[in-house]
Amino acid sequence: DEGGQVSPAESPLPQEIREEVSLLRLDPQAATRIGETLQRLAIPSLINWLDLLDEVRSSLAQAQLYTEAGQYNRARAQLSYAYSRFRLKVYPVVGAYAPELAERADRLFLAMQNAVGLRTVDFTVLLGEIQEIEERLLGSSLGPWHTLQVQLQLFLLGIPRAILFLLASALAFFPLYLGWITFSGRNVYWTLLGLAFLFLALPILAEGLSYMGSILAEYGGLPILGLLANLSIAQGLVPYLAWGISAFLVVAFAGAGLRGIAAQFGLLKERGREVITTQDQRPSATTLTSETIVEWDEEF
Repeated sequence: DEGGQVSPAESPLPQEIREEVSLLRLDPQAATRIGETLQRLAIPSLINWLDLLDEVRSSLAQAQLYTEAGQYNRARAQLSYAYSRFRLKVYPVVGAYAPELAERADRLFLAMQNAVGLRTVDFTVLLGEIQEIEERLLGSSLGPWHTLQVQLQLFLLGIPRAILFLLASALAFFPLYLGWITFSGRNVYWTLLGLAFLFLALPILAEGLSYMGSILAEYGGLPILGLLANLSIAQGLVPYLAWGISAFLVVAFAGAGLRGIAAQFGLLKERGREVITTQDQRPSATTLTSETIVEWDEEF
């Protein structure tokens, strides 16, 4: 300029930073903004900034482990620390090359800090967002599936998700009641079918109970009920395996019950042959007894 002074935007970057940002697969202006931001934050190199990103990632991983262990106060403390480091050292640099990603990650952090009923899967999504920050810096991305998960997280996290599962678990009692009055007779096959319906609804009942515990623990002053969060399938390995066992029992009971019912109605070949061989022994069609065979589509 006329005074012979160099403006801040044109001030030369330290050689180490200049060499590092020149290797990035970004447009030159974005690379320059990254270097200037690093210089303003007194971060000596891009490698040091990546170490700060790893610090945030490490704190979130600890928060995830504390959540899985049911130590929710420690988990939230680690989450708060991770956000403070993110906001101070990571957010400004990300804003230099991917401002929309910086804003999205910031909103996700805030949503998780204010959310009730955090689960380990929530930290998985947030850790993915931290990885996305690094991927974008290197000219890559985790792809649209990660973006979809983040958007769903921002939309449902906290009270909306808790209400969704509480409502689903409450509504599940109505078909269970209907199933009980329908399948609670003396026919063992109908009973097996009723058990299949019970185990089908069991995971959603457990999920609703887990969110009820989380709400009462965080807002009702009953922290001991926070242990119910371990019933959630999104919490860890044990509820995941329990869900798998429940699904297996649904298939087993439904298969056994439906096969028996189909056999009773003569829909299976082997049962059909038995019916033919005993046809002469059956009472007449005009006589109704407890042994009368009813076709599957008749009213009874």
